[in-house]
Amino acid sequence: MISTALAGRVAEELMFDGRITTGAQDDIKKVTQLATGLVTVYGMSDKMGLVGYNSVSEEQFSKPYSEKTNSQIDQEVRAIV
Repeated sequence: MISTALAGRVAEELMFDGRITTGAQDDIKKVTQLATGLVTVYGMSDKMGLVGYNSVSEEQFSKPYSEKTNSQIDQEVRAIV
């Protein structure tokens, strides 16, 4: 699913000689949300384990876990994407 969602971005790279347009913005947002869900909701990360982290809305300023945990989540999301 992630590969399919990023196909448009890859096509832009190929068609526009490596230049990326803003058209891939929504694809990147969706892929990031999906990967974040895999790590924080479904426990599909070996590093983070079978732990569910409360979802954080965009309006919320603080996360219900430490900055270290947040950094580990970010690393796992990047590794997936």
